Amino acid sequence: MISGLISIYLATLMKSLPQVKTEQHHSAMFQNVLTAAPIPQTKANTETSSPADPSTTSSPAIQASAYIVVDLRSGKTLSGKKVGERRAIGSITKLMTALIVLNENNLNDIVKVPESATKVEGSRIWLAAGEKITIRDLIYGLLIHSGNDAAYTLAIYNSGSIETFVAKMNDRAQKLGLKNTHFTNPAGLDRDDNYSTAEDIALLGSYAYRNSFIRYAVSIPKITVMSVNQQFKHELEST
Repeated sequence: MISGLISIYLATLMKSLPQVKTEQHHSAMFQNVLTAAPIPQTKANTETSSPADPSTTSSPAIQASAYIVVDLRSGKTLSGKKVGERRAIGSITKLMTALIVLNENNLNDIVKVPESATKVEGSRIWLAAGEKITIRDLIYGLLIHSGNDAAYTLAIYNSGSIETFVAKMNDRAQKLGLKNTHFTNPAGLDRDDNYSTAEDIALLGSYAYRNSFIRYAVSIPKITVMSVNQQFKHELEST
């Protein structure tokens, strides 16, 4: 899911992008992001030239109940449906968890996995209680395999408790301009008050895309990570 989100942003830079009627909901905010941290230069986006001829393109067939397509260069909303509707966002929540940890902790820090993190529901990388593993490998588990146990381990290491970390997530959301977003856990477990909107997720994604480690991690299809003593092995695979 997370890798797919980043891929959407790359897709908006392709020459075949159709011209559609634009909206301006978050244009100014996206422009602020672009000014603060320009789009990383790659072959795909440096070759982008003029928009495609509308007569030779067609709008994509999208079945999602809500969606948004944003041009990262101009900050314009190119297409969307129910972009401001609050919805459950699942593991996209992990982008905020990763941003906070990468901003405040060192990739080489060694973390002791708390027992409570090994009991979290949903997708896991099967961490063992007491296992020692680096933040780098935990973030791989977070972004590649969508490990909920990795998310909880990182949150507790960063803030001492889930409650304190979640408060930090919500504070960061406000500072980033995510006006219709609220978090209740670091993994994205479905809860009534863990929600966001398509336009807020696009803004969060634009910040995440500018972090070089996040861009690298979500590009990895499969990797094996180990505890620092090599006792525990975790096979990670992106969906």
